[in-house]
Amino acid sequence: MPNLPTEIAGQSVEAVLANAGGSNVLIPEGIYKAMAVEGTLKDTASGGVMLVLKFVITEGTHANVELVDRLNIVNSNAIAQKIGREHLARITKAVGMEKTPVNSDVLLRKPLLIEVKTEAGKPWVNNNGETVEGKDKSIIDSKGYKPLPTGTSAPAAAPVAAGAMPWDAA
Repeated sequence: MPNLPTEIAGQSVEAVLANAGGSNVLIPEGIYKAMAVEGTLKDTASGGVMLVLKFVITEGTHANVELVDRLNIVNSNAIAQKIGREHLARITKAVGMEKTPVNSDVLLRKPLLIEVKTEAGKPWVNNNGETVEGKDKSIIDSKGYKPLPTGTSAPAAAPVAAGAMPWDAA
């Protein structure tokens, strides 16, 4: 019998189930350490511009779960644009920057905390005209971007004697 793919072999059942659904996964509400790993600017149907940021949880049981936030950076609806720009400002501040970036790539791969909430599923009508119950999903709370607490960077490595291996230091 062949081995399972390495990306799922040895993971907890909960982690595999959580990752199986891509961005529509449901994880417990809470605060998670994460980082933006991908950012794309997209034109919207109404002539606006949306920044789509993919975040990945980096620690714990739900490590590697992806969540997407869509920021209306330019929008004909002033309220939608205001909300999108507020999200961008919170993300910028959470990763330690004082000014919003010229290029969104500078927001990538910088750790921050995200607050995850559950959004209730909304019923919808399928192609057969049947009402289908929507599924709940995890989303990033609109005000849920926070910097890591101070002093949470990786601890300094212990000094190692010349010729010794790092795992020998204890």
